[in-house]
Amino acid sequence: MARLEWTVVAQSYVVDRESNSLSILNVLDELNIPNEVPDPPPGQQIAVGPAFSVIQNWSRTNSGIPERISGRFQLFRPDGIVVAGVEFLVDLASANHARSMINLPFFPFSGIGNYRMTVDLKVGDDWQKLTEQVLAVKRVETRPPDAPPT
Repeated sequence: MARLEWTVVAQSYVVDRESNSLSILNVLDELNIPNEVPDPPPGQQIAVGPAFSVIQNWSRTNSGIPERISGRFQLFRPDGIVVAGVEFLVDLASANHARSMINLPFFPFSGIGNYRMTVDLKVGDDWQKLTEQVLAVKRVETRPPDAPPT
């Protein structure tokens, strides 16, 4: 079974074409929603920026055994309802390590609170949770660009 080495949530990433080096930009451990963004209707969500990515690094459990696995990313709003989910394949047939990048064009905002993000591995017919992270979503007051700092 493949091993999930790490998962990072960020606004963007860049993979160098020549070296295959990965640069992760603007890591998200909290998301600040401006006060001007309206609250969504109860039980619903609205799309807010920025776009974000879930970047993962996977490795073979046994370096001599090629494998392909099915994974799943899920984002849960504070009340536990899934608001985004993506299934993906990780191909470790020709390399000992592989990256998985999931790009989401917006954040599904349903209100302030702690959103949970999970990465699961498909084992037979079942899903096994490998990791869970919390993204704190808060309101912030914005000020005009020419306003003095407070």
